[in-house]
Amino acid sequence: MRRLHDKTPYTAALNLGTIPVLSQYGLHTKLLDFQEKNPHIQLNIVEDRGEEILRMLDCELVELAVLRANSLPDDCYKSLTLGTDKLVFVCSSTHPLAACSEVCLKDFQQEDFFLLDMGQNFADSVQHACARDGFVPHIRQRFIRMETILGYVAAGAGVSLLMEKELTAFNLRNVAVKKLSPTISDTIALVFPHGRHLSPAAATLRNFLGNFTGKRI
Repeated sequence: MRRLHDKTPYTAALNLGTIPVLSQYGLHTKLLDFQEKNPHIQLNIVEDRGEEILRMLDCELVELAVLRANSLPDDCYKSLTLGTDKLVFVCSSTHPLAACSEVCLKDFQQEDFFLLDMGQNFADSVQHACARDGFVPHIRQRFIRMETILGYVAAGAGVSLLMEKELTAFNLRNVAVKKLSPTISDTIALVFPHGRHLSPAAATLRNFLGNFTGKRI
């Protein structure tokens, strides 16, 4: 996480947990900049599923975490918004809705859904959004890898709701991505539990990222 020719000795260590979204939201460049400006801090990044990162945060195996705001189970956490995103509808390029500029949830109430396994809160948010449009979605399968979902969708086996920015890292051949109306948004946030005393290294990273967003926690 720092330049090879930098010989500054580490005097502090910081464990940061994250879901696999750093490059899609440009956070990797901010972390590289942080390490360059703070070469004495050894930044250890642990990447995993949201539920596992949250468990590590609660068990103090990581001091800070980058998570989706809707994955937080309650209001026991402080959060600093790092980026925003929105759900989009993903279907096969041969699907009848592929020709539409935007779609409503009720347009695909008869479809089979393949969802990214981002935790129960994400599934609940999809369920609630569909309920507002008067139907219960048929969730055929949840997968932990987006490329698996895109493969099934491209084959015409079903449709999906995915985060728009996360799709930028994947091959979208044979799939169509459509805007949802109304928009369903979410945020990526730097998170830590209320009442946790942050180490100087963790506080430095929190303040550094806060300078980019203009926000404080």
